[in-house]
Amino acid sequence: RTVCLPNSGFHHDMAKQRLSARLMDSKLRFWSSGAKMDRVQRTLFHELRDPHPVALTINQRADWPLTDLKQVPIVHSVVAMNSLELTQHAERLCARPSVARGQPSGDWDAILARFALLASDMDADLSIRLLRCLGRAQFDDAALPQLVRDLPIEGKPPSNLTCWSSALLELHDRLGDEELQKVFQRIEHAALQFSEETWGLSAPMMLVSLVRASSTSSKLLWGPSCNLFVGAIARHAARMGPMHLEISAFSCSRVFRFSAKNPQASEKIAEAAKVLLEHGTRRVSRFVPRGMLNFYVALERILGPLQVAGLALQVARRLQQCVPGDLEGCSAGDRYRATLCLLRACEIDVAETRQHVPEALKLLLDGDGRRKFSPHGRDAIRRRLKACFGELKHLQDLLDQTEEMECAVSTKKK
Repeated sequence: RTVCLPNSGFHHDMAKQRLSARLMDSKLRFWSSGAKMDRVQRTLFHELRDPHPVALTINQRADWPLTDLKQVPIVHSVVAMNSLELTQHAERLCARPSVARGQPSGDWDAILARFALLASDMDADLSIRLLRCLGRAQFDDAALPQLVRDLPIEGKPPSNLTCWSSALLELHDRLGDEELQKVFQRIEHAALQFSEETWGLSAPMMLVSLVRASSTSSKLLWGPSCNLFVGAIARHAARMGPMHLEISAFSCSRVFRFSAKNPQASEKIAEAAKVLLEHGTRRVSRFVPRGMLNFYVALERILGPLQVAGLALQVARRLQQCVPGDLEGCSAGDRYRATLCLLRACEIDVAETRQHVPEALKLLLDGDGRRKFSPHGRDAIRRRLKACFGELKHLQDLLDQTEEMECAVSTKKK
């Protein structure tokens, strides 16, 4: 017997709806569990946003309003640019091949004029970047001296003063000796407002800039600024790496050369050199070969062969481990000075040093740099070789081959 229930179609549809609701509820519970729901939300969020959102730490900063770069008008006129736009525009121009080849560009005169208007209130880092760009460009430099006078140097920290000094040295030919000395006097005066502790590792770079600026007038007078920088070098030598040690030794040797007759200056520089010698000898293995030779030669000039005898032994041993390609960047002057210093070290009659030096000299004298030795330089090396080692056949042969090569080249040119 078949029983027909009323409204059976209605009940069937209701059952299907309840089953569908249960399945949907189970799917939602599955996706809402753990990181899967978060992953879905993030994926959808990134897909729907254009452009992609920045980090939440920036998005949530009320004082950092986000800017839609697509809506910001591009400034094409240099006259309307602010300091940041002007700096970025100059750096884009410097990246062009025409500027790299030294070819002039019409935009630089407008950049210089706009820079001159903004210089007094410009951020120090931006003005340094612009000065470096100007050092690579061609422009009418009539307005450059006034621009440099308007730079807000006073009250700026050592890092800014150091960067300004190196950037201004690149403009030396445009500024002239007189204007360069004036701006460096301002930098020195601003530098004295800070202590040796504050100058830290900026002191070597500042002192070498001061040396380079003073070399234009062929003299460097010992004064409060030199005293400050040399003292800061001695104070922070323990923190220095090979590059800072090399720069410190070089700059101290140049100051020592101009101030040798000043007892106070000589004593101060010698104290700094002893500290540099102590820390540099421990780190000989970390120097690049050329930097090691420059460091050794500079300290030998200040302290003499006897006090740097230990460093000479370390240098000779290190050179024995080098191959000719390691000295590729060394000029003839670098090789010549290092050779004479090592020969002077052998005159002290330290047996271990005399044992290692001949092989080191073979590397220094065997290369393209030796071909540029002057006749006077070759004679000086030959005399010292004979005094220290007698007749070392292989070293004498290297010098003779050099002389023969130069004679052949000069004959061929004629």
